[in-house]
Amino acid sequence: MQLIRRLESGVFQYLVNRAAFLDQVVLSVRSKCCLNGDALVGAVNSGILTSHGLYARCLRGNWHVTGNPIQILYGKTSPFERVPNARITLRSEIVPWTWAQAQLSIAELLNAPNVPLEVSLAELTFDSDRLSFEEFDRRMVYRARTSKQLKDDWGRRTIYVGSLRSQWQGRIYQKTDKIIRLEFVLRRDFLRKIGIRSPHTLALLRQLPLSRLLSLRSFAATRLWDATTHWPNSTVRRRLREWGQDGGCLRVLAWLLRDNGVDPRRVLIDSQRQLVYSEMAQNLIW
Repeated sequence: MQLIRRLESGVFQYLVNRAAFLDQVVLSVRSKCCLNGDALVGAVNSGILTSHGLYARCLRGNWHVTGNPIQILYGKTSPFERVPNARITLRSEIVPWTWAQAQLSIAELLNAPNVPLEVSLAELTFDSDRLSFEEFDRRMVYRARTSKQLKDDWGRRTIYVGSLRSQWQGRIYQKTDKIIRLEFVLRRDFLRKIGIRSPHTLALLRQLPLSRLLSLRSFAATRLWDATTHWPNSTVRRRLREWGQDGGCLRVLAWLLRDNGVDPRRVLIDSQRQLVYSEMAQNLIW
Protein backbone atom coordinates (compact mmCIF):
# COMPACT_ATOMS: atom_id res chain seq x y z
CA MET A 1 0.00 0.00 0.00
CA GLN A 2 2.89 2.40 0.77
CA LEU A 3 4.30 1.80 -2.72
CA ILE A 4 0.97 2.63 -4.34
CA ARG A 5 0.66 5.86 -2.38
CA ARG A 6 4.20 6.85 -3.36
CA LEU A 7 3.50 6.23 -7.05
CA GLU A 8 0.27 8.23 -6.96
CA SER A 9 1.46 11.24 -4.95
CA GLY A 10 5.21 11.27 -5.47
CA VAL A 11 5.57 11.36 -1.66
CA PHE A 12 6.76 8.77 0.85
CA GLN A 13 4.00 9.30 3.40
CA TYR A 14 5.88 7.52 6.18
CA LEU A 15 8.77 10.02 5.90
CA VAL A 16 6.68 13.22 6.01
CA ASN A 17 7.83 15.35 8.97
CA ARG A 18 10.04 12.45 10.11
CA ALA A 19 13.07 11.89 7.89
CA ALA A 20 14.90 13.28 4.90
CA PHE A 21 15.91 11.13 1.94
CA LEU A 22 18.02 11.39 -1.22
CA ASP A 23 15.66 11.84 -4.15
CA GLN A 24 18.52 11.70 -6.66
CA VAL A 25 22.19 10.75 -6.48
CA VAL A 26 24.63 11.04 -9.38
CA LEU A 27 27.77 8.92 -9.16
CA SER A 28 30.90 9.06 -11.32
CA VAL A 29 32.82 5.95 -12.40
CA ARG A 30 36.48 6.60 -13.18
CA SER A 31 37.48 3.07 -14.17
CA LYS A 32 36.57 1.08 -17.27
CA CYS A 33 33.50 -1.07 -16.82
CA CYS A 34 31.45 -3.76 -18.56
CA LEU A 35 27.72 -3.19 -18.16
CA ASN A 36 25.20 -5.89 -17.34
CA GLY A 37 21.81 -4.76 -18.60
CA ASP A 38 20.16 -7.92 -17.24
CA ALA A 39 20.15 -6.30 -13.79
CA LEU A 40 17.53 -3.85 -15.04
CA VAL A 41 13.87 -4.47 -15.77
CA GLY A 42 12.71 -2.90 -19.02
CA ALA A 43 16.27 -1.97 -19.96
CA VAL A 44 16.68 0.37 -22.93
CA ASN A 45 20.13 1.00 -24.39
CA SER A 46 20.17 3.90 -26.83
CA GLY A 47 22.67 6.05 -28.66
CA ILE A 48 22.91 9.67 -27.50
CA LEU A 49 25.99 10.85 -29.38
CA THR A 50 25.89 14.53 -30.35
CA SER A 51 28.52 17.06 -31.34
CA HIS A 52 28.44 18.63 -27.86
CA GLY A 53 27.68 15.52 -25.78
CA LEU A 54 30.05 13.81 -23.36
CA TYR A 55 28.80 10.25 -23.83
CA ALA A 56 27.75 8.05 -26.71
CA ARG A 57 25.34 5.63 -24.99
CA CYS A 58 22.60 5.66 -22.35
CA LEU A 59 21.35 2.56 -20.52
CA ARG A 60 18.21 3.01 -18.46
CA GLY A 61 15.74 0.78 -16.68
CA ASN A 62 14.49 -0.21 -13.24
CA TRP A 63 16.49 -2.22 -10.72
CA HIS A 64 14.88 -5.62 -10.39
CA VAL A 65 14.99 -5.59 -6.56
CA THR A 66 13.23 -2.31 -5.69
CA GLY A 67 11.93 -1.03 -9.02
CA ASN A 68 13.78 2.26 -8.63
CA PRO A 69 14.99 3.75 -11.93
CA ILE A 70 18.69 3.80 -12.85
CA GLN A 71 20.36 5.60 -15.74
CA ILE A 72 23.95 5.06 -16.89
CA LEU A 73 25.71 7.31 -19.37
CA TYR A 74 28.80 5.65 -20.83
CA GLY A 75 31.01 5.57 -23.91
CA LYS A 76 32.96 8.69 -22.99
CA THR A 77 33.61 10.97 -25.96
CA SER A 78 35.34 13.84 -24.15
CA PRO A 79 39.18 13.93 -23.94
CA PHE A 80 39.10 15.78 -20.62
CA GLU A 81 40.16 13.78 -17.55
CA ARG A 82 37.58 15.55 -15.38
CA VAL A 83 34.81 13.76 -17.30
CA PRO A 84 34.32 10.27 -15.77
CA ASN A 85 34.15 7.07 -17.81
CA ALA A 86 30.51 6.64 -16.85
CA ARG A 87 27.87 8.47 -14.86
CA ILE A 88 25.20 6.66 -12.86
CA THR A 89 21.98 8.36 -11.76
CA LEU A 90 19.84 6.81 -9.01
CA ARG A 91 16.30 8.12 -8.42
CA SER A 92 14.06 7.32 -5.46
CA GLU A 93 10.69 6.65 -7.06
CA ILE A 94 9.49 3.42 -5.43
CA VAL A 95 11.51 3.42 -2.19
CA PRO A 96 14.26 5.74 -0.89
CA TRP A 97 17.70 4.63 -2.04
CA THR A 98 20.10 3.46 0.64
CA TRP A 99 23.84 2.87 0.39
CA ALA A 100 23.34 -0.89 0.79
CA GLN A 101 20.92 -0.93 -2.17
CA ALA A 102 23.16 1.30 -4.28
CA GLN A 103 26.23 -0.82 -3.57
CA LEU A 104 24.43 -4.05 -4.53
CA SER A 105 22.78 -2.66 -7.66
CA ILE A 106 25.97 -1.07 -9.01
CA ALA A 107 27.99 -4.25 -8.37
CA GLU A 108 25.42 -6.10 -10.51
CA LEU A 109 25.36 -3.44 -13.22
CA LEU A 110 29.13 -3.12 -13.52
CA ASN A 111 29.86 -6.83 -13.12
CA ALA A 112 32.33 -6.08 -10.35
CA PRO A 113 32.21 -5.48 -6.59
CA ASN A 114 33.75 -2.47 -4.86
CA VAL A 115 34.11 -0.30 -7.96
CA PRO A 116 35.48 3.14 -6.90
CA LEU A 117 32.71 5.73 -7.11
CA GLU A 118 32.58 9.48 -6.61
CA VAL A 119 29.49 11.52 -5.74
CA SER A 120 28.86 14.30 -8.28
CA LEU A 121 25.43 15.45 -7.08
CA ALA A 122 22.93 14.68 -4.33
CA GLU A 123 19.39 15.97 -3.80
CA LEU A 124 18.63 16.15 -0.07
CA THR A 125 14.83 16.14 0.19
CA PHE A 126 12.33 17.03 2.93
CA ASP A 127 8.54 16.69 2.81
CA SER A 128 6.37 18.50 5.35
CA ASP A 129 2.67 19.20 5.80
CA ARG A 130 2.89 21.63 8.72
CA LEU A 131 3.42 24.88 6.83
CA SER A 132 1.73 26.54 3.85
CA PHE A 133 3.76 27.62 0.84
CA GLU A 134 3.03 31.30 1.66
CA GLU A 135 4.16 30.91 5.26
CA PHE A 136 7.31 29.08 4.16
CA ASP A 137 8.10 31.92 1.76
CA ARG A 138 7.55 34.53 4.47
CA ARG A 139 9.71 32.81 7.09
CA MET A 140 12.54 31.70 4.80
CA VAL A 141 15.94 33.39 5.25
CA TYR A 142 19.07 32.65 3.22
CA ARG A 143 22.40 34.16 2.17
CA ALA A 144 22.42 33.04 -1.48
CA ARG A 145 23.02 35.85 -3.96
CA THR A 146 20.33 34.88 -6.43
CA SER A 147 16.77 33.59 -6.22
CA LYS A 148 13.70 33.51 -8.41
CA GLN A 149 10.10 32.39 -8.37
CA LEU A 150 8.27 30.65 -11.20
CA LYS A 151 4.61 29.74 -11.67
CA ASP A 152 3.26 27.02 -13.92
CA ASP A 153 0.05 26.96 -15.96
CA TRP A 154 -1.90 25.71 -12.93
CA GLY A 155 -0.69 28.55 -10.72
CA ARG A 156 1.70 26.41 -8.70
CA ARG A 157 4.79 28.29 -7.54
CA THR A 158 8.39 27.18 -7.21
CA ILE A 159 11.11 29.14 -5.44
CA TYR A 160 14.71 28.64 -6.55
CA VAL A 161 17.42 29.80 -4.14
CA GLY A 162 20.81 29.95 -5.85
CA SER A 163 21.48 29.28 -9.54
CA LEU A 164 22.24 26.25 -11.68
CA ARG A 165 25.93 27.15 -11.37
CA SER A 166 25.89 27.55 -7.60
CA GLN A 167 27.60 24.96 -5.42
CA TRP A 168 24.19 24.37 -3.86
CA GLN A 169 20.66 25.29 -4.81
CA GLY A 170 17.42 25.21 -2.85
CA ARG A 171 14.05 24.37 -4.40
CA ILE A 172 10.73 24.85 -2.62
CA TYR A 173 7.44 23.85 -4.19
CA GLN A 174 3.97 22.47 -3.52
CA LYS A 175 4.37 18.73 -4.05
CA THR A 176 0.72 17.97 -3.28
CA ASP A 177 -2.20 19.96 -1.89
CA LYS A 178 -0.81 19.43 1.63
CA ILE A 179 2.89 18.68 1.16
CA ILE A 180 5.60 21.32 0.78
CA ARG A 181 8.83 19.88 -0.59
CA LEU A 182 12.21 21.39 0.22
CA GLU A 183 15.15 20.13 -1.83
CA PHE A 184 18.81 20.98 -1.50
CA VAL A 185 20.67 20.25 -4.73
CA LEU A 186 24.24 19.73 -3.53
CA ARG A 187 26.87 19.74 -6.25
CA ARG A 188 30.36 18.31 -6.40
CA ASP A 189 32.35 21.27 -5.06
CA PHE A 190 29.99 21.75 -2.12
CA LEU A 191 30.07 18.06 -1.27
CA ARG A 192 33.88 18.05 -1.33
CA LYS A 193 33.97 20.94 1.14
CA ILE A 194 31.99 18.97 3.70
CA GLY A 195 34.02 15.80 3.23
CA ILE A 196 31.73 13.85 0.91
CA ARG A 197 33.42 12.05 -1.97
CA SER A 198 32.40 8.40 -2.01
CA PRO A 199 28.75 7.29 -1.72
CA HIS A 200 28.97 5.89 1.80
CA THR A 201 30.04 9.31 3.09
CA LEU A 202 26.67 10.76 2.09
CA ALA A 203 25.66 9.78 5.62
CA LEU A 204 27.59 12.92 6.69
CA LEU A 205 24.61 14.94 5.43
CA ARG A 206 22.96 14.05 8.74
CA GLN A 207 25.34 16.58 10.29
CA LEU A 208 24.81 19.30 7.67
CA PRO A 209 24.06 22.68 9.34
CA LEU A 210 20.99 23.48 7.25
CA SER A 211 20.42 26.90 8.81
CA ARG A 212 23.68 28.14 7.27
CA LEU A 213 22.17 27.55 3.83
CA LEU A 214 18.48 28.24 4.28
CA SER A 215 16.34 28.40 7.39
CA LEU A 216 12.88 29.21 8.66
CA ARG A 217 12.96 31.92 11.30
CA SER A 218 10.72 33.38 13.98
CA PHE A 219 10.47 37.09 14.72
CA ALA A 220 11.15 38.35 18.25
CA ALA A 221 10.04 41.96 18.81
CA THR A 222 11.97 42.44 22.05
CA ARG A 223 15.14 41.15 20.41
CA LEU A 224 14.70 43.66 17.57
CA TRP A 225 14.24 46.52 20.02
CA ASP A 226 17.35 45.54 21.99
CA ALA A 227 19.47 45.00 18.86
CA THR A 228 18.64 48.46 17.45
CA THR A 229 19.07 50.56 20.60
CA HIS A 230 21.87 52.50 18.92
CA TRP A 231 19.62 53.59 16.04
CA PRO A 232 18.77 57.29 16.41
CA ASN A 233 15.35 57.04 14.72
CA SER A 234 12.91 55.38 17.12
CA THR A 235 10.10 55.65 14.56
CA VAL A 236 11.97 53.35 12.18
CA ARG A 237 12.58 50.93 15.02
CA ARG A 238 8.88 50.83 15.92
CA ARG A 239 7.86 50.45 12.29
CA LEU A 240 10.20 47.50 11.80
CA ARG A 241 8.83 45.86 14.92
CA GLU A 242 5.23 46.32 13.78
CA TRP A 243 6.11 45.14 10.28
CA GLY A 244 7.70 41.97 11.61
CA GLN A 245 4.74 41.27 13.89
CA ASP A 246 2.24 41.91 11.08
CA GLY A 247 3.63 39.16 8.87
CA GLY A 248 6.24 40.96 6.79
CA CYS A 249 8.83 38.94 4.85
CA LEU A 250 11.55 38.00 7.32
CA ARG A 251 14.37 37.74 4.80
CA VAL A 252 13.77 41.37 3.78
CA LEU A 253 13.99 42.30 7.44
CA ALA A 254 17.22 40.29 7.66
CA TRP A 255 18.67 42.24 4.73
CA LEU A 256 17.68 45.57 6.31
CA LEU A 257 19.26 44.64 9.61
CA ARG A 258 22.45 43.36 8.00
CA ASP A 259 22.81 46.52 5.87
CA ASN A 260 22.57 48.57 9.07
CA GLY A 261 25.19 46.64 10.99
CA VAL A 262 22.91 44.30 12.96
CA ASP A 263 23.41 40.54 12.86
CA PRO A 264 19.95 39.17 11.88
CA ARG A 265 20.54 36.13 14.11
CA ARG A 266 20.12 38.45 17.12
CA VAL A 267 16.54 39.14 16.02
CA LEU A 268 15.44 36.15 13.95
CA ILE A 269 15.81 32.80 15.70
CA ASP A 270 15.32 29.32 14.27
CA SER A 271 11.62 28.48 14.32
CA GLN A 272 10.13 25.25 15.63
CA ARG A 273 9.60 24.23 12.02
CA GLN A 274 13.34 24.65 11.36
CA LEU A 275 14.13 22.43 14.33
CA VAL A 276 11.92 19.75 12.81
CA TYR A 277 13.86 19.98 9.54
CA SER A 278 17.10 19.57 11.49
CA GLU A 279 15.71 16.44 13.14
CA MET A 280 14.62 15.11 9.75
CA ALA A 281 18.16 15.62 8.45
CA GLN A 282 19.55 13.66 11.40
CA ASN A 283 17.18 10.81 10.45
CA LEU A 284 18.32 10.83 6.81
CA ILE A 285 17.58 7.58 4.96
CA TRP A 286 20.76 6.31 3.31
